[in-house]
Amino acid sequence: MPIRQVLESGDEVKILAAKNQKPNRDWLQFVVTSKAKSHIRQALKEQQAKEAMLGKELLMRRMKNWDIPFSDIAVRDLQAYFKFKQVHELYYQIGTDKIELNTIKEFFKQKDKEVEVAEKEVQPKQDTETEQSKTSKGIRIHRKKCPNAEYMISHYPYRVVAATWTDQGDSSYLINLKVQGTDEPGIVNRITKLLGETQRIQLRSINFSSKDAASQYQF
Repeated sequence: MPIRQVLESGDEVKILAAKNQKPNRDWLQFVVTSKAKSHIRQALKEQQAKEAMLGKELLMRRMKNWDIPFSDIAVRDLQAYFKFKQVHELYYQIGTDKIELNTIKEFFKQKDKEVEVAEKEVQPKQDTETEQSKTSKGIRIHRKKCPNAEYMISHYPYRVVAATWTDQGDSSYLINLKVQGTDEPGIVNRITKLLGETQRIQLRSINFSSKDAASQYQF
């Protein structure tokens, strides 16, 4: 008896269960009761969630093998590329082998090439207002007027996060600061004055070297 067979009053049927049998979305087209439809939808939802979880785990393992950090930005890049509204749709497609992992690997390679080309075309200015995170090279900080920042905002707005420096907090941190520039009289005094008075930084030590009118200072 086919599953689409309409039962009559008094009919007797024997249900054969199979471990590999899973609910099918087509069943919703011929079941009658709302209870049956509800159970089918719930089973389909649970099945999709499991396959999406498998897809996420698979993507995380492969990205680790490719030496690409697994991050929200990397996932959003993939989601935008494949035009999925929800991230679980991306994981589900990966988990059901509808998206080949080699395609994802090539996508990240091409993405890094595009960013590297953009940064080579225009030299970034020193800046601290806008930060942009690349998929595999950490966080870069640029000024809003920096050509690199303008390129990233126009091409990859979902990868850009506004950043500001804050004066709040009383925590202190030990850092190594290296300054390179042109050697000229009084330059060390001006740097230490700037750090001490303007930035309120307490200096522990200072080392400097000079060669061919170029200087390097390490604090």
